[in-house]
Amino acid sequence: MAELVFLLAGGAVFFLSFVAFDALRKAFEQYQRRYLARSIRDLSAMFLFIDPGQMLRLNFWALVLLLGAGSGSAVCSARRWPRWPASSLPTCWCDSTGGGGSAASRSS
Repeated sequence: MAELVFLLAGGAVFFLSFVAFDALRKAFEQYQRRYLARSIRDLSAMFLFIDPGQMLRLNFWALVLLLGAGSGSAVCSARRWPRWPASSLPTCWCDSTGGGGSAASRSS
């Protein structure tokens, strides 16, 4: 008798879950038809959608352009690099006088 009650309860739960799943599936399909299609159309008006191949080509040409601009500016800046006499350059990052030596020897 207990097995029969268990089988009937399990069958009822299965049947009710199947009915609930079918109702939720139909509600989701209705949601997709009503809201999702309209929101995709609205997003296409707001954003620029680019296919991956076009994005790859765009990135490649931007890289080429920036590399060309960067190497050109590096060449120009190397030509204009100031050339100071070696005696005016500091010998250490902490020595701004350019004379060299330690800070203890300068303080005395």
